[in-house]
Amino acid sequence: MVAELGAKSPIFDLTLFRNRPFTVPSVVAVIGMLAFLGACFATSMWLGPVQHQDPLRVAVPFLLLQGPAFVLIPAVSRLLHRVAPTWLLPSGFVLMSVGCLLCTRLDVTDPDLSAFVVPDLLIGVGFALCVSSVTAVALDSVPPQLAGMASATTNMLRELGFALGPVVVGAVALARRERRSRRTWTARTCRRTTWGPRTGSPRREDRSP
Repeated sequence: MVAELGAKSPIFDLTLFRNRPFTVPSVVAVIGMLAFLGACFATSMWLGPVQHQDPLRVAVPFLLLQGPAFVLIPAVSRLLHRVAPTWLLPSGFVLMSVGCLLCTRLDVTDPDLSAFVVPDLLIGVGFALCVSSVTAVALDSVPPQLAGMASATTNMLRELGFALGPVVVGAVALARRERRSRRTWTARTCRRTTWGPRTGSPRREDRSP
């Protein structure tokens, strides 16, 4: 970082982050991409290792998660010429947030895929709105001579969010499972201490002198 700050032509211009209109969308890009790929990772773990569904059935929700991007990104690129990206970007994140919240209300033991239609479509449409809008907001906030640097930095931060998504979601899931396992083990230990291991009758205290 010291070398980059002191270089006349830095490979990664850190002074971009002194510009608040650039920094805020950059942080938002990391969080948004983290949420999107985290949702994809959670869906694959949910339907695969947890429910042991057929791989073809596991692939169905991903058509809803990633399919809208292929359809809508060209349309969003044209829409950016008419609507300010500062409106499209928060709209996309709102849709993604609602979709993720709806996913948290689903029953993990229910193998029916129809429950994923609405949440996954919201996440997919929100992702399509965010991808192009993040870059547009970043480019609009810097001078023209730094447009290439800003575009590359935004792309790098998106990739960082993609990398962190499965890591963060996996860490949270494993931590919650470990806490549940500890509570279950503690409850079983307390029952064994209070009740006899085989007869199921309470243990009597030894009152012998």
